[in-house]
Amino acid sequence: QLTFYNEAQHHLYWFDSEKLNKIINNLLFNALKFTKAGGEISLTLNTTSTEGLTQPAADDNEPRFPVDRVRLTVHDTGSGIPAHKLAHI
Repeated sequence: QLTFYNEAQHHLYWFDSEKLNKIINNLLFNALKFTKAGGEISLTLNTTSTEGLTQPAADDNEPRFPVDRVRLTVHDTGSGIPAHKLAHI
């Protein structure tokens, strides 16, 4: 079972679409590869507040707006990564 949860509070984000596509494909591929039939995979998209962190302004006279970070979490019931390989990730 594959489930997607969208808990993001905003709907407009700036990101490199090619890199994000590659990351999501790799995460999903590995989750599908190592999760046995009948297992579960969930993806959760949410935002985290970053107090004090602001986007760059074009000049000093423009206001700076707070920046939220987007977090994509993948959980699965697969076998996981062996402890001896974690250092290589």
